[in-house]
Amino acid sequence: MALDPERIHAKLHDIANALARLQLLQKMNKDAFLSDEDSQDIARSRLLTAMEAALNVCYHLTAQVLKRVPEDYADCFRLLIMSRISKSFRLRSPGASNAAESAERGLSTPLRDSGPGRLRGFPR
Repeated sequence: MALDPERIHAKLHDIANALARLQLLQKMNKDAFLSDEDSQDIARSRLLTAMEAALNVCYHLTAQVLKRVPEDYADCFRLLIMSRISKSFRLRSPGASNAAESAERGLSTPLRDSGPGRLRGFPR
């Protein structure tokens, strides 16, 4: 199996969407959030979605590019960091026109891209 750019793009898009939805919850008053189980459930679901997508990308990259099998979740990310592959994959936050605007919107994650709907180095 080869590196699947569409899979990676879809998972990075899932992460960006989950973060954008979490930002909406961030606008809630702390006490209102803590007293609203539905909002907590939504936040938990979005966090899980982002974590599962990140792990999916991590395992795909380590298997296909590094030809390694991580010992655990943390090891997966350690392998990517040590190989510097993670710097090649960037996703811009939804609605941002560039990386600077993405950071201004508060999504200064290591996930940004080189253009709308594109992964650097991969055709769409």
